[in-house]
Amino acid sequence: MRNILYRIVLILLSIAAFSCTQKEVDEYGYLSVSVSEEIDADIVVKSEAEGEGTESDGGEDAGPEVIYSIKVVDSEGKVDAEVADHRTIETTPVSLLMGRYDVIASNGEEGSGFNSPRWGGENSVRIWADQQASVDITCTMKKVMFSVSFPEDDEFKSKFPSYSLSVRAGESEDADVLVFSNSPKEGEGSFSDVAYFEVPSDRKIIYTLYVTNADGVQYSSAGQVEQVSAAEHYH
Repeated sequence: MRNILYRIVLILLSIAAFSCTQKEVDEYGYLSVSVSEEIDADIVVKSEAEGEGTESDGGEDAGPEVIYSIKVVDSEGKVDAEVADHRTIETTPVSLLMGRYDVIASNGEEGSGFNSPRWGGENSVRIWADQQASVDITCTMKKVMFSVSFPEDDEFKSKFPSYSLSVRAGESEDADVLVFSNSPKEGEGSFSDVAYFEVPSDRKIIYTLYVTNADGVQYSSAGQVEQVSAAEHYH
């Protein structure tokens, strides 16, 4: 009698274990991600001369393909999956537990710098058991851009052998500052570079021009741009 009861208990435990395992398997679904590569379409170029902004059509030169890193974040803020190259997850879905997730795509580093764009975007998706879900993400520029040009003729250069432009992202004491120069030192940029800033909290870009003439006399002039936004290029 004891042997029969022992066998029944073993059978029930086996069934329970199988059911739990099957439940765990069934709770997983699969995710693939597609990231938009039309990254130039939303850039608005603004200048004092033009007044109104003009929108880039993005059709002249697409440039090299941009590679995005992917993070999959669950409802509790935990990163459940990370992929360094978005092209991987486009073709090879990742396995995830059932639930709702935020999928974040990014390219570039935070902070200010020359020629240092940062693109990003996100979307949400729900994963169902034993099903494949896909999510499309459109990435946009997350920084504000600033560039400047000067006359390249010899007459101007002979009259003003030295000139530079200091650009500050906001009025706070710890605001980032980037300097353009016709003779750039380490950490400075030339006038062919583009400065990228995280959008300052006061949404101001402040600039000061320094020009030294052939006699060694320096002149300066300051100005600012207000209500700046990400994906705007001030030139």
